[in-house]
Amino acid sequence: MYMQKDEVVGKTLRALSYIAVSFRISLAGVVRPTNTT
Repeated sequence: MYMQKDEVVGKTLRALSYIAVSFRISLAGVVRPTNTT
């Protein structure tokens, strides 16, 4: 039970980080804000 839960959590975190990175890249490519910190 615990090992399965940890595996699911790991996959979820990996998927979320991947989505966040790709989302950030697409935003940077589309919006191109003038003031980039």
